[in-house]
Amino acid sequence: TYSNLSNFNEASSYYIRALSIYDKINREKRLNHYVAGALANLALNYKNIGQFDQAVKHYNSALLMNKEIYGEKPHPSIANIRLNLGIIQISLG
Repeated sequence: TYSNLSNFNEASSYYIRALSIYDKINREKRLNHYVAGALANLALNYKNIGQFDQAVKHYNSALLMNKEIYGEKPHPSIANIRLNLGIIQISLG
């Protein structure tokens, strides 16, 4: 993927385009898990380039969406987002 190739700007543009498409077809909120995944991927991309404020913003959006989907049940997506938010806090000192 573009993220793995260190082409973070191009990767971000793909994530943002995917979110735009999901927004257009997601009027009934049936695709929330896809949107949450795209938000988390975009956040990871921002984290990798040190844009922690943008990463936290998108991780929080993905976290809220995953909570809508899965409720308070334990789920790997929620755990991964919380893990990455913790890593950001450590990076910020």
